Amino acid sequence: MPATRRRLSVFTLIIAMLGALLVAPARPVAAGPGGPGDPWTIGVEMDGRVILTKFPFLYYWSVEFLLTMPGLADGSDPRLRDLAALQALGSRDKYRVGQLEHLLTAWRDSRFRRALEVQINKIRKQYANKPELVAQRDAEIRKLFDEQWRLYLGRYVGIRDNSMRGKAFELAILRMLGVSLDDEDYAYDEKYPKVPGQKQARRPDLLTALLKKLAEMKTGDVGEIQKIRDTLQIARHIGAEQMYLYLLRVVENQNMDDLRDLMNEIVQENANRTADTEFPS
Repeated sequence: MPATRRRLSVFTLIIAMLGALLVAPARPVAAGPGGPGDPWTIGVEMDGRVILTKFPFLYYWSVEFLLTMPGLADGSDPRLRDLAALQALGSRDKYRVGQLEHLLTAWRDSRFRRALEVQINKIRKQYANKPELVAQRDAEIRKLFDEQWRLYLGRYVGIRDNSMRGKAFELAILRMLGVSLDDEDYAYDEKYPKVPGQKQARRPDLLTALLKKLAEMKTGDVGEIQKIRDTLQIARHIGAEQMYLYLLRVVENQNMDDLRDLMNEIVQENANRTADTEFPS
């Protein structure tokens, strides 16, 4: 059975360069006195106000159907316990995400299954030479297997579904921006060398040093604020006037609070710099 195509209504939160939400220069930008890495300012309008924009429907291929597929939901498919049958499926590279065989070969090759085998063997040793307790042993093994299989299946589906949804979202944003993956002026999910001010090198979702643009796309949690700080340093390094952070949904948690704190921090920083700057009339 192939993966099912799902439609998701998207709202995007656009965050522009250095901290204000959907900001644009309200006055001429005062450039830093030196090269990349020097402080530079950008005017702010809208006072960091959050603007949610309705995004076109996003389609992606979902594998959630595996959670209710007969033989998988209850762990009754005999191949799950038959290593010879799993080995006969061959390489996982032969299959695509969404095919049952991809799940089965992923299960076969997982450390999760190997760790479960170790646990089951320990139970068998505990009941060695106790034929009168075979039924109890088998029930204990079955209970352990069912619990661990359901846990693995949920993780497999969650990771693959998030990945496919994330990829669809990124490609949708690229289409909206008119960017082609074949465009040599753009780097897509490529590691950028560490620049001054970063704690570690990062992989911006979309970067063009030539056009001085940078964008990040998030399908869930904003993530650790340090990554955004590091990515902002790349924007500073290439002389970008704007960086956009596209959020599939706003998750209200500590990371989102930290993002708002960063916004306020940079807005204040920009205000302090522009207050002492003479702009041409």
